[in-house]
Amino acid sequence: MNNIFFKKKMQAFGRTHPIAATKATIVLLFSLTLSALLMACLDTTSPTPAPHAVRNAAVELAPHYLGMAYEWGGQDYWWVEGGSVDCSGLIINIYKEAAERYGYALPYDDATVRNIQQEYSVTVTTAESGDVIFMGTAGEATHIALYLRTDTGRIYFIDAYSRSGLVEERSYAIDDERFLGFGRMLLVR
Repeated sequence: MNNIFFKKKMQAFGRTHPIAATKATIVLLFSLTLSALLMACLDTTSPTPAPHAVRNAAVELAPHYLGMAYEWGGQDYWWVEGGSVDCSGLIINIYKEAAERYGYALPYDDATVRNIQQEYSVTVTTAESGDVIFMGTAGEATHIALYLRTDTGRIYFIDAYSRSGLVEERSYAIDDERFLGFGRMLLVR
């Protein structure tokens, strides 16, 4: 708002109605504050980490993909007969479906492992069921999986694995060098 214009209008208004000018100022300030609060509440584009319920839904959905074929670039859903997924396609599809159950969505339709790690998740130091695991070599994430649990020194996860050509549940020793870190998926309303 142009301050000079505003001052002139308020001065002109205040000369004829000093009490009305004070009330008008209060109403204006209240309106601006209320507008700012409403805009903050209505901001649906700010990503938020996936809540517990969505992560649980992701874990419930993941077994539907077990046995599905791995194919680089594949992004079919579990109910597509003869469908295939790659590691990021698996995570994206699981989270699309899980997020919808609770009124959320992913802020993208397709992404690489690196994009998911750097832009569409937040790092967590202690993974919870339904978080994601980033794996790779030399510090570069090249693979993603859905974290299930840690038990007896092993980390269990579901992933689309190129070597077996299938989506499967696997585990590695907790100190395996392939583990780069854990993330929590970001969602929007």
